[in-house]
Amino acid sequence: MTTKLALALAALVAPACAISDEDLATIEESVGGCISFGNPTGGPGQICGSFADTFRYFATGGNPGAYSDGAHFNTGLALFGFPITGQEARSGDTWMTFERVEMNAGGGCRYGACVSLSGTIDVKATGYSFQEGTTDNCWEPGFKARPLRCLAEFGRPNLNLATTRIGGDAIRLEYYGFPISAPMPCDWWDQKLDHSRECVYTQRAKLGYFPNNSAQYQWQGEQLGLKAKRRRDGATFDLLPYMRSTRGGTLKASGGSIVAYYAPPGSNNFYYIKGSASNNKGTAFERYGFDGHDIWLERDTTWKVTPDGGGVYSAYDAVNPDSHRHGSLVWGKRVQSHDDTIDFRSQVIGFVPGTCKWSNNLRNSLNTGSMHIRRQRISIGGSVGDVDAIAIDYTQCETFWYAKDWGWVKWEYHDVCPNRPGPDITWNQWSSSSLTPNEPCPVAPLPFGGT
Repeated sequence: MTTKLALALAALVAPACAISDEDLATIEESVGGCISFGNPTGGPGQICGSFADTFRYFATGGNPGAYSDGAHFNTGLALFGFPITGQEARSGDTWMTFERVEMNAGGGCRYGACVSLSGTIDVKATGYSFQEGTTDNCWEPGFKARPLRCLAEFGRPNLNLATTRIGGDAIRLEYYGFPISAPMPCDWWDQKLDHSRECVYTQRAKLGYFPNNSAQYQWQGEQLGLKAKRRRDGATFDLLPYMRSTRGGTLKASGGSIVAYYAPPGSNNFYYIKGSASNNKGTAFERYGFDGHDIWLERDTTWKVTPDGGGVYSAYDAVNPDSHRHGSLVWGKRVQSHDDTIDFRSQVIGFVPGTCKWSNNLRNSLNTGSMHIRRQRISIGGSVGDVDAIAIDYTQCETFWYAKDWGWVKWEYHDVCPNRPGPDITWNQWSSSSLTPNEPCPVAPLPFGGT
């Protein structure tokens, strides 16, 4: 790493309150008055003081005194979006939330308010590990600060435009920070998961590639301020407390069907064991896994279909088409929004638990589709009653209902689907009796060789 780069990095990661004497006049004396505009979001129609100075600073590429609405407003708007809140007191400072960023007027930044994007924060919040220090290897996996030259080395169309349209490297560093990841597949706030989309994380931002945009705006910063506001307002939620039961035990339907919940101690797996109240040996189950970012279906041993013209398999694994390991059939995200839709891309391979060999006929299978997630209160009667619930529509055929602290409570199979198997099932009678799964086969990958 060059000395210039090391000094720039040191300045970037220094505490926000570390300011020099020559910067104090800039902080205490406003550059100009308020900036007024029409706001289609319903938020404030003007920004004033430090927030206006910060807007001017970035909109002009570092020369806020030269700001004019006609020449610079649209540049600032492309960076920040419209404000969606007025000034708010939070953590001892004064904040404003814009569509794409938050600003903190108490942070001591020389241009007034500190722009608070959440690149490294977002990485940590979604369960990834951020490593301190730097690397000169632009393509090193994981999340670690790397040189600015990596943005050119990545060779992605117009990536440099995303970080140079407001001026030189000094402004770029203050706004985005250094890149901390190589290009990687990513999901996006309030949009479906798109496996063709790439992101590059920087220390303060998450840049996503939108090839249909004009070249200058093909790499867009996620709406981090809006996301943060919705998290604070309770508009997002963690799906895991709905899918995992805090009560354990067994839920029974009126027809005798049961779902028992089991979670191995210290594991990132949990099971729904299925069967009848009078006969279940723990061999029929669905197994799920989770991390800080996703929840996924790994194995289902209640498969009753004839796949691909082959024999009838009683179980299947959902695995990554490339690595053949579990984790690809994503059921939902840990940070979820109401009325979200996510896509999945998984390889579904049948097997017989007695032989523990994957089907040769399904060696190249690929299963793709979407999940639509809804949150609402429902009443399912019995000893469960009125619950805070999540509905997950698996493609157009099935809807899975999960109640907070109860787990899986209802299953629907819709009339639009072929070979409708029977009536919907509601498990609403709880008992403390428990079951454990009987799982003879190891985790994926299994050997191929089944007929």
